[in-house]
Amino acid sequence: RDLSKSIEVAYGLDGIGLLVVSGIPGYVEARKTLLPLAAKLAHLSKEKLAKLEHPSSNYSVGWSHGKEKIGGGKADVYKGSFYANPK
Repeated sequence: RDLSKSIEVAYGLDGIGLLVVSGIPGYVEARKTLLPLAAKLAHLSKEKLAKLEHPSSNYSVGWSHGKEKIGGGKADVYKGSFYANPK
C-alpha cells in the first residue's frame, strides 16, 4: 500500500511528527523474540558491543552508545540503543 499521503500528513508542515503503522504480519512474534535479548545485550563487554556497531549506517543499525548528540553537542552517554531494522 502506498503510504506517501500518510507520511506527508504526519511529517508535513502541519504534521505532529508521528506515523503509526499497524497490521504488520509477524510483528508480534518478532517483538516477543527480540525484546528478551535486551538483557543479554546489556551485559556484553565493551569489546563485544563495539563489534555490533555499524558506523557506515551512521549508527542507525546495530549498537549505538555515545554517538548521538544532546544539548551543546555533547555525546549522549546516558543510554545505549540497538537498532534492529529488519528487511
